[in-house]
Amino acid sequence: MINYLTVNGIARRFGLSPHTIKSHITRGTFPAPDAAIGAGKAIKYGWLPETVDNWQQTRPGKAGRPKGTVKQQP
Repeated sequence: MINYLTVNGIARRFGLSPHTIKSHITRGTFPAPDAAIGAGKAIKYGWLPETVDNWQQTRPGKAGRPKGTVKQQP
């Protein structure tokens, strides 16, 4: 049996919010789904773990200050 990840499953896998994953999908910066089940408004999409792992490893890093650093006051 093939196990696919949903948006919620992907978010949990990477410690992101489902909204963040949906934003990447909307912007076209997320890979196309590997499977679709249902039709119309009831359609559900799924991604293989290796698809999302590859995306995570190759996506650009976050901008901004590295986590855990403190802005220096003048």
